[in-house]
Amino acid sequence: MSPHRLSATFRFNAELALRVSFAVIISSIIQTRDEAYDPSNAYDKKWLFFPDWYYLGGLSYCAIMVVFSMAFNVGGTIREVCQGFFGVGVALLYNYVLFAFIDVERFDSQSDDPYKNYYKINKAFNSSSYWINVPNLVATLPWIVAFTVAVMILPFQLNTRKYAVGTNAYFTLTIINPANPLSSGHLKSIDDELFDTSNILRNLRTFAIVGVLGALISVVTMCIPYPIL
Repeated sequence: MSPHRLSATFRFNAELALRVSFAVIISSIIQTRDEAYDPSNAYDKKWLFFPDWYYLGGLSYCAIMVVFSMAFNVGGTIREVCQGFFGVGVALLYNYVLFAFIDVERFDSQSDDPYKNYYKINKAFNSSSYWINVPNLVATLPWIVAFTVAVMILPFQLNTRKYAVGTNAYFTLTIINPANPLSSGHLKSIDDELFDTSNILRNLRTFAIVGVLGALISVVTMCIPYPIL
């Protein structure tokens, strides 16, 4: 079938799909593993383009932001990117301020009762048990609710609200989550500098930058003229 017999809408959607696919492939480069990575060492440097203190993972977020940011034209894409920047940026700044005043309690195996403030949830949707630290949850939950209410009341765009509320919940819960993500079944130890609040915030900031990179890739891809892409 000759191209001129295809509908304009179909050709436009096919071109857009090509752009998205190309951008996703480019964004996946960020997930390149370090050649010296040893899978038997959970604390080893994992990714080529990231320092050894970055343990959070989630690098597919770059490709996800490519998909979320793409619109039907350059102007629409820039609008989506700006709304995402603002939503994620507000959430990140809020967590920096919040945890400047809140001390996160971590597991201390040397204390008389190391599990005193921990509660184990044995029934969950994914059938896996997990731990919560009650003082950490009590200290942060009201602030998650307050942030959500504030964002919903203020005159933000819908996308900005979704980015801000979702990202804030993820950031805050990641910081107070007592589970050690590098050692299944263990808790974050007070002796492990990798899980200092400052380093977790640094990981979250890097995670946000990964999303920004994905959004920028989507803008650049939309600016490449057809039929080059």
